[in-house]
Amino acid sequence: MSNVLSSDDDSDVTAWQAPDVESSDAKGSYGGMVTAGSLEKIQKEAYAEGFEAGKKDGYVAGEGLVKENIVHLNSIMELLNEPLQELDEELIKQLLDLTTIIAGQVIRRELRADPGQVIAVVRECIKSLPIAARKITIHLHPDDAMLVRGAFSIEENFEQSWQINEDPVLTRGGCRIEAENSKIDMTVEQQLNRVIASLLGGERERDDG
Repeated sequence: MSNVLSSDDDSDVTAWQAPDVESSDAKGSYGGMVTAGSLEKIQKEAYAEGFEAGKKDGYVAGEGLVKENIVHLNSIMELLNEPLQELDEELIKQLLDLTTIIAGQVIRRELRADPGQVIAVVRECIKSLPIAARKITIHLHPDDAMLVRGAFSIEENFEQSWQINEDPVLTRGGCRIEAENSKIDMTVEQQLNRVIASLLGGERERDDG
């Protein structure tokens, strides 16, 4: 049987029309056709917004991390600083003790080589006393007392003006002088303390005082 339509059947045939491609579903948010250019623009705007948001969040997170690290580092530095301070104080004390020992040995060696130095020490102390000083007592080691008596024996009224007190506790080379209203401490230990105090800016002398 043939499928060819005859001219008598054309009354039931209608003309074919192409569909409308400009429907609302095919339109973009800008009311027109979605083109490649508009898609690229939308993509760039979305990327820029996302980048700015990410950057802001990154700054906030980074700032918090930096602050946390600073606090952590400060705590570490404090922990490290305390032992260093203790070490410095201990080192200073050890150096001070060592300096005292060495200086004491040097002084004793000098006094053994020239025991007559105590005479100069006594003279210096006497000059430091007030002119009207009375009841002067010179405290000396027994060996030094003998040297001082021998050096000053030619001076008139020596025994009447000054009194020498032998004190075996005193270190040779030093003396302690007492008058009615005055006292002078020139013992070896005190002289050594003054030297060390001058080197340390007076700290040792204040501690001993």
